[in-house]
Amino acid sequence: MIPMADLKNDLYISIVDIARIHRRAPGNVRRSLRSLGIATVTQKSGKPAKTRLYVSREDYEKVADRLTSGVSRAQGVSAEGAGYFYLVQLEPELDPARFKVGFSIDADGRLAQHRTAAPFAVVVKTWSCKALWEQTAIDCITQGCERLSAEVFRGDLTQVQVTADRFFEIMPGGVGA
Repeated sequence: MIPMADLKNDLYISIVDIARIHRRAPGNVRRSLRSLGIATVTQKSGKPAKTRLYVSREDYEKVADRLTSGVSRAQGVSAEGAGYFYLVQLEPELDPARFKVGFSIDADGRLAQHRTAAPFAVVVKTWSCKALWEQTAIDCITQGCERLSAEVFRGDLTQVQVTADRFFEIMPGGVGA
C-alpha cells in the first residue's frame, strides 16, 4: 500500500500515466516492467476510486529508457508501434467459441508461443494495427463475449471477426492483413 502523501508528492507514477506519456498501450508497459523485473504496487486512487498499478519514479526511469528507445521490440512492440492484431481460435475442436485476441509485431511467432499452452490453436485472421489500438480493439470487438482472462474470451467467433473487420476498416491505415 502506498501512503497517499507519496502519491501526491509524485514519488509514484501510474501505469496508465506511463502509457499515456510514451504513447503505448498499458499492457505493453506492464510487459516491459515484467521483463525488467520491476514490481508494481496496487493502490486505489482517483474519483471514483479505482484500483491502479503504480511504480516508483526510480523504476519509471528504468522503463522509460526502454519505452523511448524501442528496445521493447522483443516484447512485441516496434519503435513505431506498428504490427498486427490477431484473432486466434484456441481449441477449434473441443471449444470452438474460445478465442484469444492481442497485438504482436510477429503474428506467426506469437501463435507459436500460444501453442505451448494451446497446441491446436489457429490464427483466424490478422489486421494491420498500432500498439496503441490494442486495448480499444479488444474492448470493441469482444462486446457481448464472456471474458475468461485478460485476452481470452468465449463468444460467436464469426461475429467477432465481422466486428473486427469493421473496426479496422475505419482505423487510419488499418486494413485486414
